[in-house]
Amino acid sequence: ALEDIGRDEVFIKVPSRLIISTQRAMLCEPLQQMIYDHPQTFGKHVSLGEDNVLDAYILYQFKLGEESIHYRMFQTWPEEPDILMNWEEEDLDTLGPYLIEDAEKGQDEFFTQWEQLYSVLRQYPHLFSESDIS
Repeated sequence: ALEDIGRDEVFIKVPSRLIISTQRAMLCEPLQQMIYDHPQTFGKHVSLGEDNVLDAYILYQFKLGEESIHYRMFQTWPEEPDILMNWEEEDLDTLGPYLIEDAEKGQDEFFTQWEQLYSVLRQYPHLFSESDIS
């Protein structure tokens, strides 16, 4: 940075309508019935339930393309995120055995969560085509 940011200085503003939240996702009319029909996937009482709500909302908004209020933000996202499951084996080796074990556990949890969410999303082809979620 060329200049320090002062205490309480506003340097960026994001309109509240552009903030992605579970509340906004729950208010997304096309998704409401699906969310309410599957409390075992989307419920607040379920581990990762709110994550699933956000994931479903983001996938839905992403598939809307230019019609999505979040389109410009999505254009800034990397096509290939820099997450451990995308690392090469030799790069993973630099982490050491304990971090690799944690990474493998995290990857397993990710795929378990995705399988649960996917099994619900595919029941709503009017919202998500196979190409939207595969």
